[in-house]
Amino acid sequence: MTTRRSTLHPTPPMDDAVVQCLQIDLVPVDPPEARATLLRERVLAVARASGADRADYCTIPADVGAWSRIAPKVEMKVLQDSPSCKTVLYRFQAGGVLPAHHHPGEEECIVLEGEARMGEIHVQRGDYHLAHANTDHPEVWSPSDAVLYVRHSRCSTP
Repeated sequence: MTTRRSTLHPTPPMDDAVVQCLQIDLVPVDPPEARATLLRERVLAVARASGADRADYCTIPADVGAWSRIAPKVEMKVLQDSPSCKTVLYRFQAGGVLPAHHHPGEEECIVLEGEARMGEIHVQRGDYHLAHANTDHPEVWSPSDAVLYVRHSRCSTP
């Protein structure tokens, strides 16, 4: 919720002496971890959306960003979401399954940890997999814990 100040009745500034009195016994309070994470994500989302401070590079520390459960034993963390592509990490617990799906654009995958199976294809740590645009992909499942880096192209090729 956004609060607007009235331009007809602006809030007068506080006197410096009043501010100093209020700060005398002011002790910082750390919010609960879940709240701190939510606040950090909201601030980062606004910063990313503003585009006002676009840098030449984007670095996302491993402990920043929310993991969302998208299937039993499978979580996803969005690293980038732009009009041309979406880059995510998928984290599988042993036995996690993503259902078969269609690829309107290309999808590139690198296995960072563990292993996964896509139909008859078996990929493991360090392997690269490319699903071409306009193809159907069999279910993806992992017999062990695994992390996959995936870049989805939003464009299909004729």
